[in-house]
Amino acid sequence: MFSFGATDVPLNAFQDWETVYVPTISAAIASNPGATAQLFNVTGAALDPQDPTTAVTTSARILFYNIWGANDLIATAGGQPYDNRATAYAGSLDDVALNAGVERLQSDPRARSYLRRFYQTTGELERPLVTLHNTLDPDVPFQHELIYSSRVADESSSAFLTVVPVPRYGHCNFTPEEVLQAFSLLAAQAQAGEQEREDEGDDD
Repeated sequence: MFSFGATDVPLNAFQDWETVYVPTISAAIASNPGATAQLFNVTGAALDPQDPTTAVTTSARILFYNIWGANDLIATAGGQPYDNRATAYAGSLDDVALNAGVERLQSDPRARSYLRRFYQTTGELERPLVTLHNTLDPDVPFQHELIYSSRVADESSSAFLTVVPVPRYGHCNFTPEEVLQAFSLLAAQAQAGEQEREDEGDDD
């Protein structure tokens, strides 16, 4: 039904997202459970094991970015920054066929440079940072927290970082109490750091 790829999204896709694309995604997920299982096994995208309807939710949310964000990112970065020419996908019933048939993209050097400059985190923390992250986040995988923690460790800044996992499906799906607790923890860490600096000043 749709004949475009990951980087040539037609402008009218914005208008048809709710009326055409979401129903089509829902129907495809519901009609082929075997293919759906392979899709999530390959991608590792988050699902709520207690709620099978999250297969549709996750699929739609991930593809939502492609429909709404791909053209903007390409225009902003001055090219297409994603490259999967060397990626070997695994987890399907026939990985050879999967890798032979998957769309392959070549990135633009200028776009890669843009992302390195404006998107890539440094991990160089100078003050406390507390993060809340759902372990079953369909938009931003929790694995990103682990990658960031590793980058912070490489910069010897781990003492400033506290990651608070929230074992729940959803993106930023936190209770008011969880947000308040995280903020209180951040405030306490900031106050402790300030007190430590004052004590060091007194010693001088």
